[in-house]
Amino acid sequence: MGMQDIEYMPIRGDLGLSRIGLTSLEGFSTINGLANLKHLDLSSNHLMTLPPKVFTGLTNLEELDISNDSLTNLPEGIFNDLTNLRRLNIKYNDLTTLPVTLFARLINLIELDISFNPFINLPNGIFDNLRNLRQISLGGSGSLNYRAIVRDFNLPQNIVINIK
Repeated sequence: MGMQDIEYMPIRGDLGLSRIGLTSLEGFSTINGLANLKHLDLSSNHLMTLPPKVFTGLTNLEELDISNDSLTNLPEGIFNDLTNLRRLNIKYNDLTTLPVTLFARLINLIELDISFNPFINLPNGIFDNLRNLRQISLGGSGSLNYRAIVRDFNLPQNIVINIK
């Protein structure tokens, strides 16, 4: 089964595509027929990039795992339709920075794991709209100054910050 077959599969609930050797999601712009999808796992593949509109229409998605891939960047606006997302895992990739508005529409996000990426910096304001965020994992993330992140970033009150 190729990605072109998944593109038009009507699936509800969970879709696990972990550890199946995916190297690209090119060839389609969005994962169609998955409007009722709640959990999507694309982890532990060999994805280096994601198409900018790959998650368009996944408005009911609550959990997205794109960890343990080889992502070098995330396109601005890639998460714009994921307004019901509660958990986002992008740890263990090759990201050095993120677009300042990457998380802007993720108003229901409660857990974010961006640990173990070789970040050089994170732009000020990147976490500003994450009012419901309760846990963020940053550990092993390049040369980030964790004290500055806690001091300078507009993180919600009562948040658990994991820097291990």
